[in-house]
Amino acid sequence: MKTREFGISVVIPSYNRIDTLLRAVDSIDSCQKEKVEIIVVDDCSDFDIYSVLQRYNKNNIPVRIYKNSTNKGPQVSRNVGIRRASFEFVAFLDSDDYFSPDKIDWLLQILANQDIDLLYHAVDGCEKYNKISNLWFKTFGKLLHFRWFICLLNPCVTPSVVIRIKKCLFNPTLRYSEDYAFLLSYVESTTRVKYCDNVLTTVPRAIGTTGGVSGNLIKMRKGEIKGKENLLRKKNISHILQYALSLIFVSARVLSDLIRKRYNFKDFIKSN
Repeated sequence: MKTREFGISVVIPSYNRIDTLLRAVDSIDSCQKEKVEIIVVDDCSDFDIYSVLQRYNKNNIPVRIYKNSTNKGPQVSRNVGIRRASFEFVAFLDSDDYFSPDKIDWLLQILANQDIDLLYHAVDGCEKYNKISNLWFKTFGKLLHFRWFICLLNPCVTPSVVIRIKKCLFNPTLRYSEDYAFLLSYVESTTRVKYCDNVLTTVPRAIGTTGGVSGNLIKMRKGEIKGKENLLRKKNISHILQYALSLIFVSARVLSDLIRKRYNFKDFIKSN
């Protein structure tokens, strides 16, 4: 793995979202521009993202643009960004979300002074996730490693996540809950994790609502179950126990969906 200098590469997968993409790029700023870059990965959009972004770079943060040969999904685009990153840390941002003005400088200060592998924070528009994370870290955080938390729930909203680059990549075959599967692969018992209740990212559309990939709830649930299979790769007692507990929790969520008539059981069984 190549040696990278300290700094943050912001990776943005994008597909046919030029208006919100410009807002996302515009939200990335820093007083230390030499330690920041933006990597936009175009997932084979119908228009030329390159020509638009070349003319629009308000904050003068270096922008690099790559384009997939075919539409492959955000998981493949994020892998392109991770591989191409110049800096030690990657911050994920979706093209329809945006950062607060001081986020990058805040991150640079935290990451330079603390030993952290994964950091995530509170998000405007995802209050339920914020409350769950606050409760975990105040109640169980000192007793149980973060890995137990993500085995039971998916507390991290992707545009709030910053990782130290390792060999771990997104599963290119997963189109649903691919970010959750990535976390399950990335986080080990030795991974140093930090959660901050600072609200530093805005997600205009609530996670899991219709209008995006997450709106297909059945496939999202099945993607979550598929991602949990990562727990079985290392055949030790703790991983097997985590897998068993995680299946209980996801089964409870499926049951809740059925009771609330968000979909029916027949469709869930028939769906691939």
